[in-house]
Amino acid sequence: MVAKVLGSHNPFNSVSATIGALRSLKDPSLVIKLRTKASEIEQTEENQIQQEEEKAS
Repeated sequence: MVAKVLGSHNPFNSVSATIGALRSLKDPSLVIKLRTKASEIEQTEENQIQQEEEKAS
């Protein structure tokens, strides 16, 4: 992992900040659901189902 340390270069603070940042990461699919409207999610799911059906045939 590459990071820029702001402020102190104390190794403990750097590790603590890195762990805190990693814990705050969210699953991309969850973020997409939070940012899109319900109707857009339904359309996306329908498109995925259609694509899977096309691949299966």
